[in-house]
Amino acid sequence: MVQPTMQPAQGAQITLRGEYLAEHTLYLDNRIVDGSVGVAALTPLRDSYGQLWLVQRGFLATGPHREPPKQLLPVARLS
Repeated sequence: MVQPTMQPAQGAQITLRGEYLAEHTLYLDNRIVDGSVGVAALTPLRDSYGQLWLVQRGFLATGPHREPPKQLLPVARLS
């Protein structure tokens, strides 16, 4: 686990425990994955120390007419 006073090394894999702040999810538009148009979902996570982390949660397809994402992201506490 990374202590909030330390910055992880570039490219390091880290383990986080905390709670997603789903109401603050951002959708980064104009993404294309395997030929599908969509958005990248970015959600802040508050860890057990109170530190906030911006987590890229994946790609959501929006369709050719840029409809809002149909799939909702899980809202759960991570442990």
